[in-house]
Amino acid sequence: MKMMQQLNVVSDNLHLVTWVEFDPKIEVGSKITLKDYKEPDRLWEVLLVGQSQKASDIKRGWDNNI
Repeated sequence: MKMMQQLNVVSDNLHLVTWVEFDPKIEVGSKITLKDYKEPDRLWEVLLVGQSQKASDIKRGWDNNI
């Protein structure tokens, strides 16, 4: 079962909310890269870490029923 966690991150003047695979080492203040972002070497600072959940439980799409 793949676990995911939602992060709020910032890099320069870019702010992003994203889902990443759960990693207990990621915490507020951590510096990470996002391999699937258009600039995979960009360094992001974690501002907020959401609760982890099963990937299959994450709703996707505008109406959250996809």
